[in-house]
Amino acid sequence: MNQELDSLNSRKAVLDDEVAVSAVKKEALALYDNLREIEKKRDDLINEEKNRGTPAQERERLLNQVCRKEKERERETHTDKPTDGQRDRERQRNRDRQTDRQIDRQTARNKERKKTNQFDKMFDIVQLRSRTIMPRSPPWSSRSPKSRIT
Repeated sequence: MNQELDSLNSRKAVLDDEVAVSAVKKEALALYDNLREIEKKRDDLINEEKNRGTPAQERERLLNQVCRKEKERERETHTDKPTDGQRDRERQRNRDRQTDRQIDRQTARNKERKKTNQFDKMFDIVQLRSRTIMPRSPPWSSRSPKSRIT
């Protein structure tokens, strides 16, 4: 078997050398290759014609093919639509976002109240200090020591 393979390989090498030398042989080889391809296409077309069947069978086959494609498109569009579970998760996310916004608003209100309370406390402290530092009646009033002297 190996001897037969070796002899075929050597014969192929000799033929390749002959083809390489002659332009006419190159052209003939190209034409033979082209002829093989065309014969293969012809055979495929003949087989297709044999397998085609009657017009009624062909119509049925085409209808089945169209139905399959429509079902595939329907499946694709249904997968694009959210499922009940996906809708539930989206609703929960929306509720969570609303709750977060409410918490943020409440936190902002609490901070504002805290600032207001701090301001009120500071104002009260300032008022208390001003009362203790300043006399209750101004010096020009009738109770002042100067008015008593005169």
